[in-house]
Amino acid sequence: MPMEAQDVLDVITVLTEAGVRPTLEGGWGIEALLGEQNRDHSDVDLVIDLRQVKPAVEALAEVGFQVKEHEGITSVRLEDSYERVIDLRPVAKDDAGNAWMVTRDPAEAEPDFPSESFTYGWVAGRQVPCLSPDVQVELHRGYEAPDHDREDVVRLGERFHTPIPAEYRRF
Repeated sequence: MPMEAQDVLDVITVLTEAGVRPTLEGGWGIEALLGEQNRDHSDVDLVIDLRQVKPAVEALAEVGFQVKEHEGITSVRLEDSYERVIDLRPVAKDDAGNAWMVTRDPAEAEPDFPSESFTYGWVAGRQVPCLSPDVQVELHRGYEAPDHDREDVVRLGERFHTPIPAEYRRF
């Protein structure tokens, strides 16, 4: 079952009420930046503080989501009986709001998500936190992207004048 806009808003509400501060990334993060839904989504991708993984999983369990996959501390995938999927990407955050993927040492690397890359967009008319266009484009590099990801990156480039990587320019 696809993850609909209302489902995304419900997940954000459940997490926020549990004290978790989720940030949309991936397909729904791009839709939020664009302010409109352009395609169906099989899941919702959320960046959350590593320290909030346990309360996030507990809050989502209360509304029927169970852990289906778990790659140590790098990612957690949850699914409910309707086959709606939530992918959590835990990050290490500092007091200034910068964030690092948990596989990287903040003492030795620039942040993967500088504080200014956390912004907002709109899902079904509601303001929601999401990652900035340039970070979204960067997250779509380094893998063989399906056509819908390529189209998402092109839409971001057209709307925000974000450079479109060469591998995406065929659209």
